[in-house]
Amino acid sequence: MIKLQLEIRNPWSRDRFKNLGCVFGKITKNMTWEIEHTYHDGMLVDLDFEFTTKQDHAGLRFCLGILGYAIGFTIYDIRHWNSETNTWQ
Repeated sequence: MIKLQLEIRNPWSRDRFKNLGCVFGKITKNMTWEIEHTYHDGMLVDLDFEFTTKQDHAGLRFCLGILGYAIGFTIYDIRHWNSETNTWQ
């Protein structure tokens, strides 16, 4: 797993969160994509990058946020990883 995150938060916020919209679709039989728009008043700056393999819903995630508003993009595998057999379920 690779994860890079930069986050600057407002410690005096009321910690309100609202999902402003989401669109998604299939790429292949087991891969999907998703774009999500959110608002979180406690977040001033947010920059996330994550790449995972061999775990549940492995894939790529990128999120960019400023002054509470954020847009996240995800491509991930819908299957679950079985660590005992080292295969997808």
